[in-house]
Amino acid sequence: MTRKEKPVGLALSGGGARGFAHLGVIQALQEHGYNIKMLSGVSAGALAAVFFAAGYKPLEILNFFLEKNYLKYFRLSIPNRGFVKNIALFKLMRDVLPERIEDLKIPTVITVTNLNEGKVEYFSEGPLARMVLASTSIPVIFQPVVYNNISYVDGGVMNNLPVEPLRGKCRHIVASHVNPFSKQDKLESILKVVERCFHLAIKENTERKKQLCTMYIEPEKLYHYKIFDFKKAPKLFDMGYEAAVKIIQEHKM
Repeated sequence: MTRKEKPVGLALSGGGARGFAHLGVIQALQEHGYNIKMLSGVSAGALAAVFFAAGYKPLEILNFFLEKNYLKYFRLSIPNRGFVKNIALFKLMRDVLPERIEDLKIPTVITVTNLNEGKVEYFSEGPLARMVLASTSIPVIFQPVVYNNISYVDGGVMNNLPVEPLRGKCRHIVASHVNPFSKQDKLESILKVVERCFHLAIKENTERKKQLCTMYIEPEKLYHYKIFDFKKAPKLFDMGYEAAVKIIQEHKM
């Protein structure tokens, strides 16, 4: 089949640094003739989605963040509402991405959690950098993002695998989930406890989402890596690529 004969909608989960595995998944899909016609992303998946939808290639995105040193885009702020404020990352996105979501080259939906009303919201229009920042704002660790007088946080709180925006619009849905669940004996820090709670919250919900997908990709070995393992980005990229190739070869579409 030619690339144009395999159009898909791609859903990308949250997962912190493990989101670099999404780029490897996209790389594999493209090499095997899949034409990504629409994207739906949350948290790290939203960040990967908008860069790809803006026209950057997976390896370009990986190298871009390696060269810029992603860790420096988190700077501490007064912990009255959250511990970290992503001002530098916000400015970076404004410099290299379109101003609005609807200006992306590929239709993209960003998932966020409306903290005031306690509900999930999907944005396919609006200020791109602000909504991606909201989608990546893990509660307690990052400050909420205020937009139209509403406080928004990480969309993964309520939907860490947003396949819903793709339903009815894409014949085939491919999901890349980078939060494989495993037993964990030691929880020695606040970050580890927060991360574990996130995993528990999304585990059952994600299992139900599999039934809505034509293809589900989940690199199992990612559970060895943490949400702030940004220095492992190349390895995470490779793990996403290898897992995707394996699933693609096993799958008939």
